[in-house]
Amino acid sequence: MFFYQVVFNLPVEKEFTYKSNERGLVYKRVLVPFKTKKQVGLVLAICPPKEFDYSLKEVHEVIDLYPQISEEQLKLAKWISYFYLCSLGEALGLFVSFGRKKSTKKEVAFDAFRLGKRDQVKKEIILENEQNEIFSKIKAGLTFFNYHLIFGVTGSGKTMVYLKLVQEVLNKKRQALILLPEVALVIQVYQILVDFFHEDEVVIFHGKVSEKKKEMAKLKIMRIKPLVVLGTRSAFFLPFRDLGIIVLDEEHDSSYKNNHTPRYQLKTLAHYHAKKKNIPLLTLSATPTIESLYYAKEKKINLFFLKNRYNQKELPKIKFFQTWENKEIADQVNKRIFHKLEKKQQVIIYLNQRGYANSLVCKDCREIFKCPNCAVSLTYHKKINKLICHYCFHYVFFEDKCFQCASKNVVSFKLGVEKIMEDLVDKFRDYKIVRFDSDSLSTPKKMKQVISDFKSNKIEILVGTQMIIKGYDFNNVSLVVIFHPEKYLMLPDFKANERLVSHIYQASGRAGRKNVSGEVIIQSEIPHNYPLSMLATHSYELFYENEIVLRKKYSYPPFARLIRFVFRGEDNETVKDSAGHKFRELKDYFSKEKVIFLGPSPCLLGKINRNYRWNIVLKVVDLTRILRKTNQNREVVKNTHSSEVYLEIDIDPINLF
Repeated sequence: MFFYQVVFNLPVEKEFTYKSNERGLVYKRVLVPFKTKKQVGLVLAICPPKEFDYSLKEVHEVIDLYPQISEEQLKLAKWISYFYLCSLGEALGLFVSFGRKKSTKKEVAFDAFRLGKRDQVKKEIILENEQNEIFSKIKAGLTFFNYHLIFGVTGSGKTMVYLKLVQEVLNKKRQALILLPEVALVIQVYQILVDFFHEDEVVIFHGKVSEKKKEMAKLKIMRIKPLVVLGTRSAFFLPFRDLGIIVLDEEHDSSYKNNHTPRYQLKTLAHYHAKKKNIPLLTLSATPTIESLYYAKEKKINLFFLKNRYNQKELPKIKFFQTWENKEIADQVNKRIFHKLEKKQQVIIYLNQRGYANSLVCKDCREIFKCPNCAVSLTYHKKINKLICHYCFHYVFFEDKCFQCASKNVVSFKLGVEKIMEDLVDKFRDYKIVRFDSDSLSTPKKMKQVISDFKSNKIEILVGTQMIIKGYDFNNVSLVVIFHPEKYLMLPDFKANERLVSHIYQASGRAGRKNVSGEVIIQSEIPHNYPLSMLATHSYELFYENEIVLRKKYSYPPFARLIRFVFRGEDNETVKDSAGHKFRELKDYFSKEKVIFLGPSPCLLGKINRNYRWNIVLKVVDLTRILRKTNQNREVVKNTHSSEVYLEIDIDPINLF
């Protein structure tokens, strides 16, 4: 009989001991009795039999044929547990699936991963002077840790620089990891990669890959080098055999932050892991986060500039139109769109609002159609005739009348991409117009098809939300139209200005990249408001200089690190009491530390999915010290006041919603 320590993907700090007559279960998943049901756990260690009672519960089933994690991954999971104040099991959930599906796959023979023929001719990666200078400097330090940031304008050829570096890593018979924020962007970069690398040298990994392909990818990564792994943030947790570089493209993107426990920031994990493995970390962006740019200017990150577009193309001209009349698309904007289409050029329309309208309002009784579970309005999706909450996914069918008074005098408010699409189709009937958002493109196959059709000029106008601005490279786009960016400023959040400027610069960067000159039109109700007024200069650094003053004045990152405690439950008073109780406990525990306490107060989104939400925010100067003290007594960050209230902990939150 053997005795094993097992952990679960639950907010439980300790390990549990089970017995089994099978040997060799360490790092494998097992099905065991836990409380009143069977639960999947991961075996962490074997224990000496003399220390335990033979009446312990027995392992019901062994799920895996081979270990699911490595020693290196376990060490990283322990650090994640420490830094993000979660259980070890929750951290291991990033590396291992705790689902009940039994592994039936037999050991795959190495022959299955033999490399294909290498006689096909691949393109050569050619760099211009500015790019080549950066490449040479980074290449000189490829064998040890360095944290690099390439700050380059849109279309400056940042991708070519990191592909050349990846090529160097492969030449050294090591593996390379390229991380991107969106699945659709992975699809585009893969098409570029196969021009320069052999297909059998590239592995794609993201959330929409099938479980079977994920398992094959893991086995391939464990057995073959050199190899390039291309994926979204989940690819970071793969079992690399000999990693030589981590590349994190579009480093500003909020998708790198996990919104569920553990609430990690991928940049932070990549930094820690690269330093431990003594390999370089390369981050890239046309709009780096304020924090990254500050650390670079403080010489904590190596900063490289790409100030010119590839082939010396000019940056697009930015124009503003103010909307006074009640029109979704101003007449002048329609004229510019038509002018571009007549010249056989393409147009991108960007509006950061899903659906047909952000909300519907009855003009008679003034009822706003709100979600019964959340403190937000329901988004109207006209095509499927539903009002949907994008937080809890509650929906109701809309029958063209007010739910309250039955009046048909219902109007749309804060229009979305469906409405813009409807207007464009009406005005430009002779042209093909396609939506590019998460509601219309649910699979990688659909994304790939739309990207391919747009690149080959089969689509004239592409209309989308945030998905459309993620670094795509289109040759024939001469006009980008941006509608109502001022909505970013509606929520009082410390990153609101940065989010607005970053998104508009990224959207603008899709215009005039290759074959045509670029133009950007911003239709706004407040075009002269800061920070919109700064966009025409294309100087992100000028925006940074203004924004960093505000961050310092109010002690926000990078001048302080934030720790956010969010309390949620179905009874508002109980949640409020729990937040107040924890506030007093935290204030007492950290009384001798340099900490600014904000709250307790209702969250900006005060109710989601029937749960009321209160928060406490800590501004700390020395996060390392605070984490050390917190891990000495984990009870201080647990909600011991009421079992009806759940506590979320977020280190380095990217918003305070």
